[in-house]
Amino acid sequence: MSSPDADSDRARLRRSQILDAAAECFRRHGFHAASIAQISKTAGMSAGHIYNYFENKEAIVAAIVERGLHDMQEVLARLTAAGNLREAMLDEVDQAMTDCLDERETRLQLELCAEAGRNERVAALVRAADAHSMTQFTALLRLTLGPELPQAEIDGRVEAMAALFDGLTIRSVRNPGLDRAALAASMRRALTALLSPD
Repeated sequence: MSSPDADSDRARLRRSQILDAAAECFRRHGFHAASIAQISKTAGMSAGHIYNYFENKEAIVAAIVERGLHDMQEVLARLTAAGNLREAMLDEVDQAMTDCLDERETRLQLELCAEAGRNERVAALVRAADAHSMTQFTALLRLTLGPELPQAEIDGRVEAMAALFDGLTIRSVRNPGLDRAALAASMRRALTALLSPD
């Protein structure tokens, strides 16, 4: 007889297997064209087994969004622990660009955004995850820049930084051969200005 911990670990692995398969199907076929049958085939399990973990495709999307939020929480925790946000963010530029320009991740994020534009329930999930991350990062930036700057200034800088990184997804599609080294240098210049108190 297996222990509750072993059952829990097995369930986590199964859920992760389903999410990986679904993400791959969404990349290849788009949200609407990707069926539970395709996801089950890619995951190597029956459709019935998938329904043991997720009610429908929307529930799978919610879990993918939640997984992305968890990844962002890890980045924010790393930045918080670094002590000096400015230096930590500049040190993270290369890794952030690698993540944002990853072709597989780009296709998934574009599909999630497209579905959010069509489906208000998916939009609510995406917006809630974004709001959670932005609230945390805003608080972190406030600590870095001090109490003197108006809140609107802090909010504007946070949005500008988010736009810089989110925009990499679109640029990677429009210009897949972009010069990453030159772009990284320009990103560092922009971030240095946005992370400066004056």
